[in-house]
Amino acid sequence: MNTLVMIGCVLCLIPGIYLSVAWYFAIPLIIDRRMNFWAAMECSRKMVNKTLVFSCLLFLLVIGLLAAAGVIACCIGIFVTMPIFSRYDVRV
Repeated sequence: MNTLVMIGCVLCLIPGIYLSVAWYFAIPLIIDRRMNFWAAMECSRKMVNKTLVFSCLLFLLVIGLLAAAGVIACCIGIFVTMPIFSRYDVRV
């Protein structure tokens, strides 16, 4: 699946974005419904096309921004707290 998305990105950015949004739900379908690979990809594409592709894209963008904010917050938290703990030289 990722290889096909990468080929879509190489050919053009818009098909790559469409394919990644259209096939986003394929892995949960394989796990939950025990579908085979191609049937899950086709079902995911049909499900996304029934709804608006842009609403799914917006949903994935918001999730990505929240995940990035979490990573940034954790890294900032580590950089702030490490000097404090190393200054007190806590030994176990």
